[in-house]
Amino acid sequence: MKKYFALCVDDDQAVLNQLAAQLEEHFQYFCEFEYAESAEEGLEIYRELMSKGHRVWLILSDQVMPGMQGDVFLASVHEIDRQAIKVLLTGQAGLESTISAINHAGLNYYIEKPWSKHDLIMILDRLRTQYEITIAQRIMAIKWLKELSILYDMNLLFASSIDLRETLNTVFYNILNVIQAEAGSIFLVDEKTNTLVCRICQGPKDITGITVPFGTGIVGYVAQSRQVDVTTDVKRDRRHFPQIDEQSGFVTKSMISVPLISKDEVLGVIQVINKKGGKTFSQEDVNLLQSLSSGAAIALQNARYAQRLLQEERIRSELMIAHQIQQGILPGPFAGHPAIHFEAMNEPAKDVSGDFYDYFQVSPKEFGFMIGDVCGKGVPAAIFMASSRSIIKSQALANPDPANVIQLANRLIAEDAQHGMFVTVFYGVYNIDTHLLKFINAGHTLPFLYRSSTLSCASLFNTNFPLGVFDPFSFQPSEIQLEPGDTLVLYTDGVNEAFSPMREQFGLERLVRVILEYGDRSPQELRNVIVDTVHQFSADQPPNDDITVLIVKI
Repeated sequence: MKKYFALCVDDDQAVLNQLAAQLEEHFQYFCEFEYAESAEEGLEIYRELMSKGHRVWLILSDQVMPGMQGDVFLASVHEIDRQAIKVLLTGQAGLESTISAINHAGLNYYIEKPWSKHDLIMILDRLRTQYEITIAQRIMAIKWLKELSILYDMNLLFASSIDLRETLNTVFYNILNVIQAEAGSIFLVDEKTNTLVCRICQGPKDITGITVPFGTGIVGYVAQSRQVDVTTDVKRDRRHFPQIDEQSGFVTKSMISVPLISKDEVLGVIQVINKKGGKTFSQEDVNLLQSLSSGAAIALQNARYAQRLLQEERIRSELMIAHQIQQGILPGPFAGHPAIHFEAMNEPAKDVSGDFYDYFQVSPKEFGFMIGDVCGKGVPAAIFMASSRSIIKSQALANPDPANVIQLANRLIAEDAQHGMFVTVFYGVYNIDTHLLKFINAGHTLPFLYRSSTLSCASLFNTNFPLGVFDPFSFQPSEIQLEPGDTLVLYTDGVNEAFSPMREQFGLERLVRVILEYGDRSPQELRNVIVDTVHQFSADQPPNDDITVLIVKI
């Protein structure tokens, strides 16, 4: 049976005994504890647990130990599992080793000895919550990536044809392979007769051309109700239209029927019939077919548009409009204020971008700012980006509190988002009198805080789900006390995930080095050097993703 473990490493047995006494009872229903008196022993225990399929969610490590030091040990663990929570628990670590742990070991927290039991448990409870959210996001991401990969491949096929029938055949062939169905059909609406006509049929029997009135049979019911229908036993369903089986000689046992809807218009119904191997259709099949049908509906609509508007170069016009929309909503240069300054840059990977940023004064003493990244690229992402940015800003101007803004924005975005679309965003509010920054990170890349007084750079750790994924969802805010001279560096994943010609990622470590070297420069210089360094690293190859950087100077 797979278990959760916490691993405590310290060369002082008294410290390990103290940790055991303080933590084991509190976490007894969540994990078991292992202890090691050296980093080498800790690494051996860690690898043994992982080899048995267990998950080590927490590593508490001293820094100064005989042999391998704590930051090197944590870096070794980080190479294996970047999700594990890593805490440096020491009274002897210097700034250099702490920065090394942050940059190389993915350090989540630093606790000085001696500590209080109450503070230690409070910190670990919070880190446990963050860990559970991260694991849940990872599971969801794997599922999303599977669906998005299929959708991406199909969208490439959609883009390769503007012929309606060719598009339908291409779409449906891929759908049947993914769902593993014996047969299927696509019925399209005939606007003149207000009936459904089978335009595409794949399987052992051809029913192309068969007409079914709206409201008749399962296909007619789905078109009329606009609802997904799963029929496990067709023969016992009174809505079944038996004439189709009688004409074709095919025996329909079970089916999934999904309406094809685009821009609130019913274009038709897609049906997959009889799971191969005598199996029943699963909920995953239903979910996937819904996702694929959304792409199919868009492809159908696009094919229609292409036939009607090919001479007017519809695609070029849409891109131009989307580009104009985006440029119109991004803010101009910051007007200036003695207590805060903003500099930003956005470079779309394609003609239009799914990234956005904004900064604005929400009260005489408070400034709000945000940076976001929409799932997807091109025109749909640009439109979704414009909508998401407007929703967040309107909520911020009404009540700037991060918890209020993100909670309401998530509700509105979730209502409007098409299946599979979401937006990551970092939103913060800074008070120029108290120097307090309140913020929420909704699935976005972790920003960095450069502190000129200590020449240090650390991430602002706060993790929540992206907007549009779950509603309701309780977003957890954070806050930090800033000081004059501080610089916040916010960016989208087009920065850290940029590739070199050798397919090496730019990564966070290089970004931290740039910030540490140029953090005391002007916000404009820091912004430019970050973007220029990414360009040099990628050797000016065409970017895979939009690049957006926002610098906030206190």
